[in-house]
Amino acid sequence: MSALVPAGYDVLEKRIALGLELIDAARGGRVALPIGAAIEKKNPSRGSFADELAATVDRHDSCLFALVFDLTGKRPTRGAPRPSVTVRLTSRDRRFVPRRLRFELADPAELDPSEPGPDHAAIEHLRAARSRRVALLPGAAYDASGSSTGLRGRVQRGGAAVRWARVEARSLLPSGAQGPVIGRAHGDDRGEFFLLLGASPGPAAAASLSLPVEVTAFAPPPAPPPTAAQRRDPLWDLPVEPVTAPGPVDPVSSGESMPEGYTASAPRTVVFRLGAILSSEVPPFVV
Repeated sequence: MSALVPAGYDVLEKRIALGLELIDAARGGRVALPIGAAIEKKNPSRGSFADELAATVDRHDSCLFALVFDLTGKRPTRGAPRPSVTVRLTSRDRRFVPRRLRFELADPAELDPSEPGPDHAAIEHLRAARSRRVALLPGAAYDASGSSTGLRGRVQRGGAAVRWARVEARSLLPSGAQGPVIGRAHGDDRGEFFLLLGASPGPAAAASLSLPVEVTAFAPPPAPPPTAAQRRDPLWDLPVEPVTAPGPVDPVSSGESMPEGYTASAPRTVVFRLGAILSSEVPPFVV
């Protein structure tokens, strides 16, 4: 029986398990375009690729995604092991690079609204702990503005494309020392990335219309050849990033943390042209 309704009523009780707000990393706002969000099965079958996904995550009109616990007819057990889910985020039109993140779900029994006098401050705290702001980085078809400053590049190893590379751009200080990060990019399954610079270039660069930037590519360890089952999955080797830090904002969800095992290329100075996108004039980054 629930303390929130009189006896004799049927209760449909659901509780938020995970809320996702997808952020366009280049623009800083919420992604309004359709994004696929699905939960991976822990023990994949041998059927079609669609059978490997346990369920989709509901998308609301606000562009927020929500995964809920259905507690109807049962009470959660306190102290039970906390489940985790691996969520894959995909952009069918390649506007954004896909991601796979593993989230530890909150214990649904941490705050029981059937108990008298729920602490509303604690409720808000749990809501914040169960929400995540996940950044999606520009993909090959990202619609950048005509005044954007960036680079379309490639990452290779042994002459072959490196899948799921990461790229980091840092400004160069007048002394020649390495400055702060002014741009990040995630590579796709073709070894391509779209790096957009997001920081102000400063008056000196604006006057010359050029900006020297130190660009470094990072690559995952070489993957073994895919099995027959893995060939059905286009994201079979996309690293799963575990999100462990509490709260809606963390370096993994924001795309700032490098996945485990990634190695860096030698830093290269690239001279960007303000208001232009470089492409074929920059040779591939080799790791």
